[in-house]
Amino acid sequence: MPAILENNSESKTNRLSTKMKRKKELSPQKMEVDEKNGKVKRKRKIEEVSAMDEENKGDRSSESELSDGSNGDEFEESVRAPEPFNKTRVVKFDANFFRRKIFSREGGTELKLFAKLLNEKEENDGDDYIKEYIDAGGSAREILEALSQFRHAEPGSAMAALKILTILFLKTLREYPEKQVEAEEVALQLIQTAAPFLNSLLISKHRPPNVVTGLKLLTAMVSLSPKVGKEVLRVISLGKDEIWFLTSHGNKPNERGNVHIRKNYLFFLMAFLIDKDSNIIQLLMAKENVVGSALLGLMHDAAPIVNLILTTLRSNVIENLNVVKRLKQSAFNTRVLEALVTLYEWQGQSKLNRYRKKKKIETASEEELHLVQESIHAFLKTLLTSYKYGVVFQTTTTEVAKNHNQQAFSVLRKLQRPWDCPLRGDLLISVLKACPTLLKPTLAIYTEALTPRPTLTWVKSLEFFIKVLESVDMGSFTIHEPDRPNPKMLTNMICCIALPVSLLSAVLTPGLSNSHAAVKEATCRLLSCVFSRLSLHLRRCQELFHLHENFCDSVRSQIQHQLSNILPHVSLIWEAWNLVVDDAEELEDKSLTTKSTKKLNIPTLDASILPGVTLPAGPQSLRVPTKSDQLATYLSALLGYQDWLPHWLEMSWGGKSSTKILSSIKSAVDLLEGKDNNDLKMKAVSLLTNLDQMTISPNQTIFSWAIEILVNGSYKNPEACSTLLKILQQIGVLLENDDELEVWILSTSGREDCKTVLSSAIVLLSKNLVDFTEKQYELISRGEVSSTKSHIDQLDDMLEELQQEDNKISGTAYTGPYQDVAFSPLLVVLLQLAKEKSFAQKLPALQHMVQGATIQLLLQQPSPHYLINVIKSNIKQYPAEFSALIQDCSSFPMDFLSSTERKFFSYLNGENSKLPKSLELPESQLKQLCRLVVYNAARKVDSGKFDESALKTHWKALEKILNKMTSSSQVRCLELVICHPVMLDNFSLHEKSPSSLIASYFLLKVIPLLGEHPALTPLRLKALHELKKSLAKDGAKLNKLEWCHPKKLGDLLLQLSLDVEDVQSILKKLLHLPSTVWTSQGENVSQLLACLLSSILQRILALRNVAAENTQNLSLSEKEMTKILEITSNLLQKEDLEFERLENSLHMYLSTYPHHVRNIATDFPLVLLKKESEICLKLAQICVTWSDCTDLQKLENWAKHVEIGKSLPIYRSLLRRSGKDLSHYEAAIWPEIQETLFETLISAIHSDDDKKALLGKNKDAVLKLIEECYDKTAASKKILKLLQTSFASDTNTVQYMCSIISKGHQKSLPALVLWLLKSIVKLQVTPDDPLMSTLCEELLRVLRENSDSSNLFSATSNDDMFEFYKATLNFDVGINNRLLKLLAVVISKNQDQAHSEKVFSLILSHNQILKCLLGHEEALKVRILEVIDAVTTANHQLMEPKLVPVLLGAYNASLNLSDQIILKLLQKYEKKGVSFKEFQPLLWGDAATTRYSLRSQLGQSLKNLPSPSQVLKNLDPSRVSATLNNFPLDRGFEEVLSVGDGRVYDPAFLLPLFAYILLPEVPLQPWLFTRNALPITLMALSSNVSEMRRLAMLTISRLYFHYEAGKISFENKLWLNFMDTVRLTISNCADLQLAPVIALFLARSSQVISNPEHDLYTILNKFLLAKSSIDTSTLPEFLRLLHSSVPGHKTQRQWMLNLMKDGMRTQKDFDLFFSSFAFKILSCLYNSPLSDPKSKIDVLQVIAAVAKIPGASKRLLSSSGLMSWIAGAIVSLPPAATSDIAENLITLLQNIWENSDVPNIQDTVLYSVSLLIKKIPAQSKLLLPLIKLLTSIFRGNAAAKESIAAEELVHILDLCKKAGIRNYCLCKDLLQLKVAGDCEFEQSDLEREMQDLICQWIL
Repeated sequence: MPAILENNSESKTNRLSTKMKRKKELSPQKMEVDEKNGKVKRKRKIEEVSAMDEENKGDRSSESELSDGSNGDEFEESVRAPEPFNKTRVVKFDANFFRRKIFSREGGTELKLFAKLLNEKEENDGDDYIKEYIDAGGSAREILEALSQFRHAEPGSAMAALKILTILFLKTLREYPEKQVEAEEVALQLIQTAAPFLNSLLISKHRPPNVVTGLKLLTAMVSLSPKVGKEVLRVISLGKDEIWFLTSHGNKPNERGNVHIRKNYLFFLMAFLIDKDSNIIQLLMAKENVVGSALLGLMHDAAPIVNLILTTLRSNVIENLNVVKRLKQSAFNTRVLEALVTLYEWQGQSKLNRYRKKKKIETASEEELHLVQESIHAFLKTLLTSYKYGVVFQTTTTEVAKNHNQQAFSVLRKLQRPWDCPLRGDLLISVLKACPTLLKPTLAIYTEALTPRPTLTWVKSLEFFIKVLESVDMGSFTIHEPDRPNPKMLTNMICCIALPVSLLSAVLTPGLSNSHAAVKEATCRLLSCVFSRLSLHLRRCQELFHLHENFCDSVRSQIQHQLSNILPHVSLIWEAWNLVVDDAEELEDKSLTTKSTKKLNIPTLDASILPGVTLPAGPQSLRVPTKSDQLATYLSALLGYQDWLPHWLEMSWGGKSSTKILSSIKSAVDLLEGKDNNDLKMKAVSLLTNLDQMTISPNQTIFSWAIEILVNGSYKNPEACSTLLKILQQIGVLLENDDELEVWILSTSGREDCKTVLSSAIVLLSKNLVDFTEKQYELISRGEVSSTKSHIDQLDDMLEELQQEDNKISGTAYTGPYQDVAFSPLLVVLLQLAKEKSFAQKLPALQHMVQGATIQLLLQQPSPHYLINVIKSNIKQYPAEFSALIQDCSSFPMDFLSSTERKFFSYLNGENSKLPKSLELPESQLKQLCRLVVYNAARKVDSGKFDESALKTHWKALEKILNKMTSSSQVRCLELVICHPVMLDNFSLHEKSPSSLIASYFLLKVIPLLGEHPALTPLRLKALHELKKSLAKDGAKLNKLEWCHPKKLGDLLLQLSLDVEDVQSILKKLLHLPSTVWTSQGENVSQLLACLLSSILQRILALRNVAAENTQNLSLSEKEMTKILEITSNLLQKEDLEFERLENSLHMYLSTYPHHVRNIATDFPLVLLKKESEICLKLAQICVTWSDCTDLQKLENWAKHVEIGKSLPIYRSLLRRSGKDLSHYEAAIWPEIQETLFETLISAIHSDDDKKALLGKNKDAVLKLIEECYDKTAASKKILKLLQTSFASDTNTVQYMCSIISKGHQKSLPALVLWLLKSIVKLQVTPDDPLMSTLCEELLRVLRENSDSSNLFSATSNDDMFEFYKATLNFDVGINNRLLKLLAVVISKNQDQAHSEKVFSLILSHNQILKCLLGHEEALKVRILEVIDAVTTANHQLMEPKLVPVLLGAYNASLNLSDQIILKLLQKYEKKGVSFKEFQPLLWGDAATTRYSLRSQLGQSLKNLPSPSQVLKNLDPSRVSATLNNFPLDRGFEEVLSVGDGRVYDPAFLLPLFAYILLPEVPLQPWLFTRNALPITLMALSSNVSEMRRLAMLTISRLYFHYEAGKISFENKLWLNFMDTVRLTISNCADLQLAPVIALFLARSSQVISNPEHDLYTILNKFLLAKSSIDTSTLPEFLRLLHSSVPGHKTQRQWMLNLMKDGMRTQKDFDLFFSSFAFKILSCLYNSPLSDPKSKIDVLQVIAAVAKIPGASKRLLSSSGLMSWIAGAIVSLPPAATSDIAENLITLLQNIWENSDVPNIQDTVLYSVSLLIKKIPAQSKLLLPLIKLLTSIFRGNAAAKESIAAEELVHILDLCKKAGIRNYCLCKDLLQLKVAGDCEFEQSDLEREMQDLICQWIL
């Protein structure tokens, strides 16, 4: 042993000097040999390095020391020469000589030399020795063999071999890809053979160079392929100590090599990620702390390493979708993330000084700092903000109160001063945007830092958090469409991101109370930000969820309530406001004082000019904001109070002098500077307006000032325009027309002079409103009264008359957009100002406004003549173009229209054929264009020029405008059309002038667009009035409706939204018309009446929902329906007319209300059948289906003379009527049906004609006819020919063919089988086609129904069968499992070994079979296994051992059907002599896949059988718990397959396996068995199968032997005592079978006593130690655990209740339950005030489990009053009971009903149900089992109907409606009418069960 390693206690200097002295004493080593003996002289290149230089050298020189810690400097002794320190000797490398010597005695020396040369080559870039070695025939396998030879004898040589292997692997990757496979095999062999050696290199006892060498080797091996990487992960042990050693930087001088170890360890980890292989990445991430621990020390690493690690992890792990989020959360846990955050403060790499104990941080360059910060920022931003890639979860609208992103919060918590670093600030904002629920807790962290103080830092931090609030919005939440938000949910969402309580509480009041102006202003900015964000979020919610105003008001009120508890009082804002405003006066006083001081020559003390005085430089002072900025901020805050807390503002306003505040605000607004504050000036005026409605009134001095501000801002600011309109309407201006102000604002064109004129005019009008209004009326009354005026008067008189007739509408009459005078006197004021001399200079601006506004106002007038009178009186102020307008209202001065308006006007008047292409205009201008269209249409109607061409152009123009508008603006514009006096006056159902007719058509186009808008009220009144007049007096005036197209009239009636009374009124008038009116008058009248009647029927159906909600039956009376059917019958006899609309409506109505058909006339169906209409045929089908008066004899005679297109559908309808003898009808139609059927089958297998479609629509009827009437002697030759020459083309053909052959052609079955097989092969390209499903189903049916399978395949050749096999396996696997099911049956029926062998070879060669077997798609897996089972059953020789590993890999040891088939196959293999010895003990699942596939790859020489510990570790604890709770008591070892629970382990597999691994000769750690395997074994003691119990007892005995043979310890004694107790307890049982509850108690007790930290450990341990055996006549520890009073009593009670809930399964369990008086105790516990909801639920679940035991319910009912207790429990429920308690009560009642045979039990159960109905909430999960229970009670119990009243069923139906059922009306009709129509949609379970319940109740 060298001295450097022998004496570790020497000082550092002594050790170094000893080493140097020893090196000098070394003799030179020369190797000179005679060439004659075949030896070559070689020179060695040896470099002497001092010990100190070696230790301070980099990574390469450190790695050159290739000896391990045990042999010290053995390698140095053999290679170092005595030359001086700086001299070297060069030796040439000979690869051939090296290969010859490598396995000789000098092989170790040669390996060291080669390694040394390779190391020097890396440093000096010398010759490529590896290439020379490979070219000479060397390989990695050769080095591996040498390593095996020297690994134990010469560790130094072994290290040299590892170094060579590392370089060989890397060289292979770069330059020799053809040798990569060999390198992979070598690497795998090295891992298997030298795993302990490789693991030993990663521990701290080795020198750092050896550890580095090992890490480099592992890195190179992982880089070879993912397969090698997986094996490295499996073999290399990275425990806690190893990870700490490999990742530490070293804190002591003797640990300086750890830096290189850490670096190479990081490279080793990155090697797993480079290939982006998802499987290996997930395996790496699954290893605990491997990735995370490496990241903990990045703070001390160099910048390139930090960048490499973070970039690789981000791109290959985080952004890898195949890596599940759970693994990312585990790897990047809170500790790791908190360490990573510190990289934002990274300053440089930490290095350990040789002679110092402290680390020294090297100063990094700016580029390195930037690199590290950008790397960590990109890493954390992706990890913490991406829902797709990161570890954060989306916050849904329903989970605002929950926080699933604690990892992200841990990072935010560690971010120091984010306002100082842009990257940290960006990360915080990005994370909060992704996780909005973190906003409040994050801001709470910085509460102390945000305590107001007058510093720049505080202001900067507050500005940053204002930015944070402005960044988070509603887009951060994920909206669930099915979840309709409630006000509380939205309030929580908004307050979560806009109302940080902790921040506001810490800042607002102290900040506003601070004396520094900058602090006040910054605080106020925060307050304004909160107000603005609240408003923004509320608007966003309204847009997202389409909320109505009432809903938004509710949300607003809840937010206001929270604001009132947080925000400071407004008085603080006013105080700050007054300080700024009053400061102006103080400055003025101060300036006067300064002047007086100068006047008196008093010197001013100024330190800056004092000689010799130097003031100390203080910190940078906080700048006081300008008065303008302060006032703007305070004003924004006051506006926020006005918006959210107006009552606070009103209170503060009322407490002060209003005059002072008015002047204060005006003064403040005057101080606002710059254009940016114009908006604030307008907001100030808005604030004044909202504070007091009379604040800005004409008698106030502030009025002119406010109007000027608002007019100046209204051109671009809609808010200013609305405020101005509000002020003017309070005065009484612009009351008639809200849109007039926009006209005047737009007429200014943004010119300042025009704005000034408009402001003056508004002020003048407001102060003299009465005078100008009188002058306006005086002007407009001049001249003759226009015709339009008469229209308005007539219309008003008519509407007043109609409203008086209809009292229900008079109180809610609609007020349209047109009033008497639709323009204000503002035009008159401007015209008067134009005449005054003071406005002479502003006359151009005034005329510019007046002329343009006059034209725009004209478009808004219902009566343009009023405005024309004003123009005529002031014609001097208008240019000459207006003279033509006075003469003709349609002659617009085109120069005063915009370019778009001119184009529209020209198009409407036919002067231009095209409309403008684009209409990108504001809403107000689009609205004016719409007015232009309406105005022009009204003028044309008034002048009689509105023809069809004008109708088209005007409608096209209107459509183009509407398409560019929002929905609300569209409705407003349509109101303009529908309510225009001229258009409405000309609308009439009675024939008038042609222009009026066209106007009516125009309105008919508009009506559908308005839906049920109240604007239709006038038109609806008028239309109904005229329609009733037409129907009065026996239809004497019906001829007046002949101008209208019947369809148009019917549509109008539907679109007018008639209510129930209107419908009944019109229907009554229609039905009172004489029959002669319906039939004898003109054709158009008959069709009009038919359309009216059809519209009435359709409207009844539309009102069905409303009527059902009001419990009102809207269906017609029998008398009314009889009259309608009579009318329909008479109309249908008019052969020259079509009444399709009436037929459709009647069909829809009778389909919904089929009860009307029960008593119809017997000849009505025949009347319908005489018509050629398809609708009449459908009507006849309804009548035949539901009528009791159908004359079958007449129908039979009719069917003989008609084609099957009519007779067959009627037959189909007759089939729905039970109890009818249809043999004569069938005999009448069968001949033609049979002929048509054969024609279709023979000629049209590939065609699609009408006959084929007819047969397809009536397929069930055709199949019934084949069954009843087919004669087997008919057309047998045709059938055989057809089977031989054709293929199936549709599903109907297949079913017909199979039905025919099954009926009468049994001898043709082989031909049918061949036909079906060929058809399947033909359809192989479309496996999802419905025809494929039908073919498979029919072939399966044929094969299963015919037990004699020998003859079925007689017509099928081997080639046909092989084609079928190929088609099945080539196209079905991986797509669906239909053909695989068929294939298994075919193989089982066709017992041909050659065929089985062919199928088996196809299975083994299929590229997807293995993937499907190892996958998780249960159905497909079952089908594949069925095929394998069928194949191996048909041919036993195919049972080969090579399939066993695949089956074990696919096996999950559960009770799934697939797992049971696999177990059956394994048992079959074992019975046939297949040896399982090489696989024992058996593994399953992923563990088996990994183990057996690896063994097959490495060969038998590396075989390593699984250990028992691997088997036991394969048990999943969650599945063990599920197995205990649901143990299959009847499961035996026989091959009985039944579908089971996939979570439950199969004891038929596990117990034999347990018995095997517990053999005495098998080494085992018994504590591993007791953890998960023992509970299953104990539970097997309750099995009903004696073999299972005996095997369990054998397993326990063998486990007892292992504990007995082990070391004496407390744990061993404990388990021996436990097993003694179990064995004695079993021996006390007569049949050696424990009750399941006892077995479950023992199983769970074993889990408890194996975990000393469990809460019940002490109690159960004492119980088991104190008892030699358990009393099996009572529930163990029942009373003690249930009545415990210790601090953990709830846990004990819960454990006992869970035991009873899961253990009560058999009669033995019930006997224990009953003998322990458990029901009485539990019932008292339920009613106890100390019982919490969870305990109540557990009690109900226990009793429900007991009630499920046969006979238990009867005994509890008779002796314990179970039903009385249930009734009391239901009565004690609160009105809104929790769903869990109600659900368990329903389950209990269901178990009682299903498992008790007590007479009249249904009465007591129904009584409890009737009580429960009133308490349960409207939830599907509760209603569905409740309805199923009621249905099962009603089915077969006619007397049970009396126990449930119809009102209770109605209540259940209403609950179902609240739960969202769609067939509410159908069920309501069924309940009221005892019959209902067919449902038009696919019903859900709840909908179907509710309908079934009502049907059972009716029956």
